[in-house]
Amino acid sequence: MTNFNNGYIGRSRSVRSQRAIDSYEVPLSMINKSLIEEYLDEIEVAEELSADDINYLRALTISRWKFGAKRNGAASWHHTSKFYNETLHYSLDEIADYILNDREWFEEAYLKEVEKNRPTAEQLQVRAEKRAKKELEAERALLFPYQMKYKTLRGFLNGKVDYDKLAEVRKNAIETKRAELIEQWTKFNLDPSHDNWEWVKSDKFVENRIDRRRK
Repeated sequence: MTNFNNGYIGRSRSVRSQRAIDSYEVPLSMINKSLIEEYLDEIEVAEELSADDINYLRALTISRWKFGAKRNGAASWHHTSKFYNETLHYSLDEIADYILNDREWFEEAYLKEVEKNRPTAEQLQVRAEKRAKKELEAERALLFPYQMKYKTLRGFLNGKVDYDKLAEVRKNAIETKRAELIEQWTKFNLDPSHDNWEWVKSDKFVENRIDRRRK
């Protein structure tokens, strides 16, 4: 839907922004493989670049195209979104020229940037510890419904809890419920090919039925 009265197409993009995009002058977020391929296909048909240049550009990763965009700078800015944000637009023509101007220098500059942003061993260790903590909390959160002392999950995770004991309680509850479901379905002659017979092997499937009963 185009609304030329306010210069917007729909609710999220100005007419000028769309015109720029149609000319391959796009926001950084829109630079992707399909757009690059479409752009290079048109360039190839128009014979504006040599076959060698086009093949080189096709082989570049999207991260290299975006690096080239940032280093070369934006070609323009246009209003986008209902908040009239000023969004930078980058010309694929200009990016291609920037990259092809000196391929060797460009590749060296890109690799230096990658190395500069590469996390250190200490940073990787911190990330690993944070990830391990989240995984442990997620595992312990499964035990929260099997106790009555703590009213909030955060309090439970930070409290003095015998998690091993609760894990055993949870395991027994799941096995009890599993046996109950199997007995019930057998009693009612549930078709052996029914999906429930496969699902009942899943702890999550069985545990969901325990939770529903509590609610």
